[in-house]
Amino acid sequence: MIFEETVKGAYVRVNMSGTTNSSTTAHDYVIAEIVGVEKGTSHYQLDDKVTDKKLKLKHGNKTTTLKMCFISNGDFTGGEFTKWFNKM
Repeated sequence: MIFEETVKGAYVRVNMSGTTNSSTTAHDYVIAEIVGVEKGTSHYQLDDKVTDKKLKLKHGNKTTTLKMCFISNGDFTGGEFTKWFNKM
């Protein structure tokens, strides 16, 4: 519960294509707002931890739920910000 309260409302850079292959380009990433945390149906590796939590993300008028391993630790790019701003 503390985790959900802490991250809700935060913005993240996320790979919305839902893949982690090395051919991912900057165009696959968008800025999304975390609107919730849900329990997934299976566990997955996240760095040195194992979790079943998924983030409910909103980008424009689209909402999707993804594993946290699709969140980028990279900075937002100018193009990603412009795309996000135009969808708001």
